[in-house]
Amino acid sequence: MPTEEARKLSSQDERRLFGLTVLVVIVLLVSLAAVTYAIWPRDESGELKRLQPGEDLFVMWVPIAILQWAFTGAMVSVLYRLAYRTKIHAVDLELCTWIIAKPFIGLFMGACVYFLALAGAKLLAQAPQPSPAGIPQQPDVLRDALWLNVIAFVGGFSDELSIGLITRFVRGRLGIREHEGDK
Repeated sequence: MPTEEARKLSSQDERRLFGLTVLVVIVLLVSLAAVTYAIWPRDESGELKRLQPGEDLFVMWVPIAILQWAFTGAMVSVLYRLAYRTKIHAVDLELCTWIIAKPFIGLFMGACVYFLALAGAKLLAQAPQPSPAGIPQQPDVLRDALWLNVIAFVGGFSDELSIGLITRFVRGRLGIREHEGDK
């Protein structure tokens, strides 16, 4: 349901907001499909190859599924804000800039939160051994851990949660204690 703030928008802004929402949905679906198709491995004849169990695609040492879930979380965050009209006072350049920037910020925040979750999980599991290609091989318990996808989605969706987690991790590593006034 739209908030009280949304009722202050003009009918022209409401139409533009609807158009932006439809555009965001289309961009989300097309982006996920295009990226998946573009990076999917192919055999010698150029046909898409079926991945074997445990075989992952990596970009910057992050499985592509994690990046896709982080991007999806950020796009859902955009849709959530547009649908419920939270913090929207006008359909202007500021809103459009946020709509464009949020998915990319969420992509990297989700990846960072993934690394933090993976570091914590690896403390509880055996350390991975590097493959001949130099890509760390995860223990089976982590390779099949779907909860890491959820962590990436939430990391992409919520900047506040991601920044809070990263801040706590850095403070913990540097030995900085929180003051009572800090959040």
